[in-house]
Amino acid sequence: MGDLSNIFPCGRIGRRDLFKSAAGFMGCFMGGALGSMWAEDGHIPDVRIAPTLPVKAKSVIFLYMCGGVSHIDTFDPKDNKWAGKLIDATGFGDNVAEMKRPVIPILRTFTRYGKCGKLVSDWFPNIGGVADEIAFVHSMWCNEGNHFPAVIETQTGHRGRQFDHPCLGSWISYALGTANKNLPTFVNIGRPSSPVQLRRSSISDGRLHRFN
Repeated sequence: MGDLSNIFPCGRIGRRDLFKSAAGFMGCFMGGALGSMWAEDGHIPDVRIAPTLPVKAKSVIFLYMCGGVSHIDTFDPKDNKWAGKLIDATGFGDNVAEMKRPVIPILRTFTRYGKCGKLVSDWFPNIGGVADEIAFVHSMWCNEGNHFPAVIETQTGHRGRQFDHPCLGSWISYALGTANKNLPTFVNIGRPSSPVQLRRSSISDGRLHRFN
């Protein structure tokens, strides 16, 4: 067995690496602190707004897992009648990507859970145990067949490659308001390797700039 003491070499972290790692958190703090001070001085509108709608939630944690597990393998099973057929044979879309591989059948088994009778994959029996306490949204759909514009549409509700529309964080801030006096109304933590356009679409405040 290797020396496990070297897995997390915190004792040898340099000052440059420390400041580089802490820069993001300092940005979050300073952004909220300066925004609060400027609002009090009248330089920008006050971000400490009251909720515009009656709400029960106090905060939202949104985990957006682009490229995550398929919905048909988790909570939204579909008919296997198209299994083995090419995309062109299904009649769905124009197959712009010219995919030539056949449709793969669903290999999971589903069980109904709770009073709601929710179908849950055998991958998530523990989630099935609390199915009555979870809201499953099956009404969402997207016009795009490509990941890049589909992510933008999901994050902002708008199609195309324009990035000046309010993101989900701005809309939630608009609806819930904020109880903080010295912190941003929302914080986005993304992968550094993500394309800059996708990062921008997930943090853009658009016309709701005063709520960001």
